[in-house]
Amino acid sequence: MGCKRILISDDFFDAINRDNVELVTEPIGHMTKTGIVSGDGKERPFDAIIYATGFDLEGHLYSIDIKGADGLSLRDAWKDGAQAYRGVMVPGFPNYFMVTGPNTGVGTTSVVFMIEQSVGWIMKCIKIAGADKTVSVTKDATTDYNRQIQSVFPDTVWASGCDSWYRKADGSIETLYPYNARTFRKQMRRIDRNHIRFEPVSTYAAEQFEAAQ
Repeated sequence: MGCKRILISDDFFDAINRDNVELVTEPIGHMTKTGIVSGDGKERPFDAIIYATGFDLEGHLYSIDIKGADGLSLRDAWKDGAQAYRGVMVPGFPNYFMVTGPNTGVGTTSVVFMIEQSVGWIMKCIKIAGADKTVSVTKDATTDYNRQIQSVFPDTVWASGCDSWYRKADGSIETLYPYNARTFRKQMRRIDRNHIRFEPVSTYAAEQFEAAQ
């Protein structure tokens, strides 16, 4: 229970028990001009086909072409897996903040609560930085945080063996937060100055900021 996303509503079962509904669990073989041929070779004619194959939980993380300080794109930085510091910052991408980043999804509480804690932490950073400093996170802090996150998952229901979209092919889980909401709130209460760097911006960046005011 809970290894996959829990189905809250039972309306689905009423729908598939209707006389004009057929539940087909065979994979789709191919499509024709008139319908779909399933893996068992049977063709079913359709006037309309609606693709509802799930949702892309991580797609929004790549939807904007973000470039880091050294010109590296976020997509390339995450080619071997998405990692972030507390779900809000990525090493090499100063002043880039996220909400609903890697490992901030929840299966036991509201994601709105997670967003609120993230925004509160981000606002603390912005207040400290002011108009003349950049904000960045160290690579070591990010690596340590994600190592800790992944080390907890084997003891959770999400890694208990079901075929779930939570888990990647290598068994890692980049979407969910393995602790409870109270723990996340505690993590996001303060800025750890050993992890976060506040550095003066360049003269050019400062001039651009002033010009925008």
